[in-house]
Amino acid sequence: MDRALILLREQPAFKEGTLEISLISQFEKKIRYTHPDMDIVVCGNFHVGNRDIAPVFTKTGWWYDYLTGDSLQVTDVNMIIPYVPGEYHVYTTKRLTFDFDITSSVADIDFSSQPLEIIPSLNQGQFDIIMPSDATGTPKVYVWDMTGQKVDIDMQSSGDRMSVDVVHPIPGVYVINVLLDRVMYTGKMIVQ
Repeated sequence: MDRALILLREQPAFKEGTLEISLISQFEKKIRYTHPDMDIVVCGNFHVGNRDIAPVFTKTGWWYDYLTGDSLQVTDVNMIIPYVPGEYHVYTTKRLTFDFDITSSVADIDFSSQPLEIIPSLNQGQFDIIMPSDATGTPKVYVWDMTGQKVDIDMQSSGDRMSVDVVHPIPGVYVINVLLDRVMYTGKMIVQ
């Protein structure tokens, strides 16, 4: 990945282009370079959930995903593209190739359609998570408040049940993610 980014930074569009950064949304980040040689649009989803995002391309026509090599026909500069959590793309108006493979240290994960069983779902910051019966391995548990901030927790595991205590619980709705065997399970609960 580092070699690919070095190659991109050597492009005239990156060195001499007009830069525009959009950080207006807390969960969507966008960077655009415009240059006669090539335009670059970088867009990412920094939310814990799926989002439909308009990268806001600089022109219509063929665009190329720099990291995957895929091509995209843009007929509307404000077209909407679905993004999963953590997904990002670097689009260019000129196909760039390199003589090496791009790999990422990020593992592919699947999202389970089976909701987490959280008991009780209405609580004071203490709850249990009942893991799916077919689950194996060591789970990683994440708790998020509605602003997307990760919340500190204490956790104990016993068989298929995990007891979770939210550190300094504040009343509100929380999203719980459990990553287990490259599968993400999601649930929610409310602190009174």
